Amino acid sequence: GVEQSPYSIEIIDLDGRIVYANAAYLKQMGYTKEEVLGQMFRDVSMQGMDDESYQNMRNHVRAGHSWHGVVQNPNKAGEIVTEQVSVAPIYDESGALYRFVQSKLDISERVDAQERIQKLMYYDKLTQLPNRLALLRRLDDMLQQERKRLKKEISNHYSHIWHGVLFLDMDRFNLFNLAHGSEWGDSLLMAVATKLQK
Repeated sequence: GVEQSPYSIEIIDLDGRIVYANAAYLKQMGYTKEEVLGQMFRDVSMQGMDDESYQNMRNHVRAGHSWHGVVQNPNKAGEIVTEQVSVAPIYDESGALYRFVQSKLDISERVDAQERIQKLMYYDKLTQLPNRLALLRRLDDMLQQERKRLKKEISNHYSHIWHGVLFLDMDRFNLFNLAHGSEWGDSLLMAVATKLQK
């Protein structure tokens, strides 16, 4: 049932107070039942939303719609938990709005894994500098922005923005690598990367 669900589940009254929280919610957020029951849902469950987003979500659900999103909420210890959140209205037998149910799933590990994959794809493992794929993506982004800008300006006047690409080559690096070994070669690359970052 709900109590054994891997999803964090809370039931909230029309004033926004928590009237039920299952074991998964208490474990994930680090609270006891006594600490959350009767508390404002906004204060212990959705602190990661800014006021405007929270109000929009609340209006959406009060209008009879389900709301879905990803929110970064702090747990009781202050650690950020990335959660996939759904909030839905509950109606009584007469069809009147009675409660809200919120279900949340901790997707922090999935988000961390996606970030690690992005890092591996777009950054050099040794120097941590953006790689060739990152450069191509950045150039494509710049091209798309320029196209959008030109569409807006076409009716007014045309002004072109120039971008430059600097190619930096390390003379005789392969020779250095052969003479001193890859460990020294890596150290040299790291030293150059540090200079570039500065």
